Amino acid sequence: MIPELWASSRHRCIIYATEATQLTLGTARMTSDATIIGGIVIPSTDPAFLAVVIGVHIPLGIACVLVGASAMLSEKRPGRHSTFGTIYYWCLLALFASATFLSIMRWSENYHLFILGAASFACAWFGHWTLR
Repeated sequence: MIPELWASSRHRCIIYATEATQLTLGTARMTSDATIIGGIVIPSTDPAFLAVVIGVHIPLGIACVLVGASAMLSEKRPGRHSTFGTIYYWCLLALFASATFLSIMRWSENYHLFILGAASFACAWFGHWTLR
């Protein structure tokens, strides 16, 4: 048996998976309850959920961090700061849309993440609105 530790929003668990219950896909490994990718446990094996997380949500999150940091660190005047700020706003909107989709798929486990995403986008919307 191979112990896999993971923590969800409500539970701290140890998953024991035998070699027969694991599916190895390159660096991804699926147990009966979770998928482990690069050492990060995603508590789902639903292909649609994993496709949105890996193909959309994670790249958008990385883009938001990079573009947001660029906006934050650039000089506060028209030009670079405004451009990066606008790109950040639209990336965050797309990230919130993907977070909404993911939260709906697993509402009882992820509703608090929906609230966090809504609060993040509300702050960005308010900042965008005050400039208009």
